[in-house]
Amino acid sequence: MGHHSPCPDDSFALKLEDLVKIELGTHIDGYQANVAHTIVIGGKVKGKAADVLLAAHNAYKAACRTIKVGTTNQDVTAAIQKVCDEFEVEPV
Repeated sequence: MGHHSPCPDDSFALKLEDLVKIELGTHIDGYQANVAHTIVIGGKVKGKAADVLLAAHNAYKAACRTIKVGTTNQDVTAAIQKVCDEFEVEPV
């Protein structure tokens, strides 16, 4: 949810099953560009962390299906909330 850029004296080792979000943002000629990707160290995750990842993926897909001419921001929010309710997680 937040940005973390550790200083050399504040570094730590990643462990198997840690969730890692890699973000990159830049401004080029006055235009902003951002990209992010979430990975799991070791490639496998289980339990609540798996629920969170799957909920995020499904909520994204639900939001994309909902966004069209005539829908409101509240419609998109409701679609995201419905997915989060199914996985018993909270959207941020």
